[in-house]
Amino acid sequence: DVPPGGVRGQHGHRSSSQLLVCLQGDIGIEMRCGDARATTVLHPGGPGLLLEAGVWSSQTYRDRQTVLLVLANAVIRAEDD
Repeated sequence: DVPPGGVRGQHGHRSSSQLLVCLQGDIGIEMRCGDARATTVLHPGGPGLLLEAGVWSSQTYRDRQTVLLVLANAVIRAEDD
């Protein structure tokens, strides 16, 4: 239920990695690690994006009814943000 243009994430995880996979719609991803910055767009059927521990990211939902699958290698705790 994220409206087009809605932003989620806006944080990084200290000790866990995440795999982001777009199942429906389009999602713009912004990443930061130290002074390095990059952006990309995830599409259904396209490759996923592996975010290693320590990478800050935000996700911008570009289409209505966008679905993002996030797989993590650890249980995510609030204090890990």
